Amino acid sequence: MSIPQHCRIAGGLVSGGQVSGAIDKHVEAAIALGEAQYRASDFSEAVKTLRQAVDQARGITDASLPWKASLQLANALQLVREMDEAGLIYDRLLREIREGRVVVSAPDAANAQIGSGVLMHKRGMPEAGIERVDAGIAILEQSVGENHPSWTTAVHNRAVLLMAGGDLEGARDGLSSAVEAWRRLVGPDHVNTLNAMIQLGDVQRRLGDMDAAQELLKQAVPAVERTLGPSTRLTLKGIQDLAELYAARGEWPEALAHIDRVAQIHTDFSGEDDPRTWYARAQRVQYAGEAGQAVSVITELRAIEREAIDRFGSDNRFARAIRRMRSAREEP
Repeated sequence: MSIPQHCRIAGGLVSGGQVSGAIDKHVEAAIALGEAQYRASDFSEAVKTLRQAVDQARGITDASLPWKASLQLANALQLVREMDEAGLIYDRLLREIREGRVVVSAPDAANAQIGSGVLMHKRGMPEAGIERVDAGIAILEQSVGENHPSWTTAVHNRAVLLMAGGDLEGARDGLSSAVEAWRRLVGPDHVNTLNAMIQLGDVQRRLGDMDAAQELLKQAVPAVERTLGPSTRLTLKGIQDLAELYAARGEWPEALAHIDRVAQIHTDFSGEDDPRTWYARAQRVQYAGEAGQAVSVITELRAIEREAIDRFGSDNRFARAIRRMRSAREEP
């Protein structure tokens, strides 16, 4: 049901004197709006909307509504790095299920397990996190089966966790499954499919299978740019991955062309106040040096490093990465 439909039904219930039913529909509309903002990657707005939904849901008769609003809020909080609050919410939600204080659908229960497991992994408990994610996937397999977006999302997320933890073979297998499942469920040009393809290409490159990586990235990157435009995080990651792939293969004209595109997109859309602009410029200098072009690599990297530190501080992660790049060049 769409958000306007929820609101129209709520208005009709109020007119008919059914105030509690109207509140339920308003909460459902708020949850739906928060989910839409989450899917659009507007995580800060999703947090605001879902906080309001949780507040509105207090005291209503259907206990599953505040529970669901809280689950979506915890998921959004992870993505704005409010890890402590997200962890407290996941713990409460899972405890309410165990104690029988709320009855929710199997997919919602599974998603609470998976969200909690993802958070545990991010907070330095990778084995316990993967175990909890696997418990959620098992619930999904029993309740909705493997031919379902929830199961595919869970398998995809598990593979990303394995990639972050350095298990590249496990990540490759999981992302391969996710790519095939997304193609089957939503088609080859859907953002979910293209995202999984770009991540799989990154893993294949890191495993040394350059041909497989190049095939995936050359398919996915133009498609995601057509779908989302040049300035989105996923498009930029794909172009960056292609630059790194060509650099690894020693194909310097292609590597330079792609890193120039990354730097130009950052400059055009974010300007020089974005540290990623300076990092891309530093990579460009490094690639030019590797390509044998007449550049003073260390001198230029020092200048970019100073500019990045002046603008963003020495603790900025991109400034630190530029420093590491320059230091590696200075080592004998």
